[in-house]
Amino acid sequence: MERVILLKTQLAEAGKLAKSNEFAKQRLAVILLDNFIEIQLAELMKNRFSRDDWFTSRPPKYSYTLRKKILYNYDDMLKACISEHIITREERDTLSFCHDVRNNLYHQAKEELLLTTIALRFLTDAILKYQPDWRSGRDFMSINMTTKDPYLTNSDIKPGWAANSKEEWVAFLEKYFTFQTDQVKGISAMVSEHLLNKVGIAKGYYQFLLEEQGNFSSDDWKLNEYLIFYSFYNAKEFELKNLKAGNDSLSYNDGHKKMILAYKKNWTYVKPTRLDTLENTFKQIIKLSPHKALCKLIAFRTEMNMIFDALGNAAHALDAEIESQIERLRGN
Repeated sequence: MERVILLKTQLAEAGKLAKSNEFAKQRLAVILLDNFIEIQLAELMKNRFSRDDWFTSRPPKYSYTLRKKILYNYDDMLKACISEHIITREERDTLSFCHDVRNNLYHQAKEELLLTTIALRFLTDAILKYQPDWRSGRDFMSINMTTKDPYLTNSDIKPGWAANSKEEWVAFLEKYFTFQTDQVKGISAMVSEHLLNKVGIAKGYYQFLLEEQGNFSSDDWKLNEYLIFYSFYNAKEFELKNLKAGNDSLSYNDGHKKMILAYKKNWTYVKPTRLDTLENTFKQIIKLSPHKALCKLIAFRTEMNMIFDALGNAAHALDAEIESQIERLRGN
């Protein structure tokens, strides 16, 4: 009975936080809901292990080594839950994405607002779909007649198993875990808008570079030159810090040059029309299902962030150079 109250309390508190437009509260909601699903899936898999032990006439489906791996590795647990028909393959993708967002929010206290919102939507949908059937997550529940469930929706229900019934969980979710989503953008629309916004800003950065670079440099840089130079420092930031910490300036410069040459050698050429191609692709995402839209986001996120950050850093560097030149002219 205590477990039922703990689960309901976690959902009720997460529900309050999820209704807020404040990022700080949405962050906590994602952490609570992701944890809720994780502990429920773990409990459901423990039930499968127990049933596995009942059939002593055949070899166990899950060895003790595999059981430990499943319970302590989220990806392995999601795979096992697909095998046990607890979740679908598409839901595995969305829950894995949500867990990555949760890790960023929990360990670094940061994440893109859109990704936090999307994770919140996916987690909420999964709980509304499954929790009435998952209930406490256990096959058996101990009760006593003195422990009262503060979340009972019907005062006529006596303490006991009824608090963990499917009907009571449905009523609980309707009362404590209902969100107004009629006027909220769909996930596909949010993904499309997010990526289009990024590619639009990146195109603005690049246009600025093409128009102004010639006034401050004789280098005739195009898209790939900017991407290679500025993405290098983002991609190799950690290695460069280690190199600088463990070497003198001469050795650092030598190692730095070797890293740049290796980075250029392994660079995959980006077509000059790539930004236009990405923009056209992102416009079509709004027509996709939420799961397929998420797959597109995952597929293009790394590339888009690389381009966005590299061109942004290049534009900011050039802007700083322009400001510096203006200050020098004023000084004269």
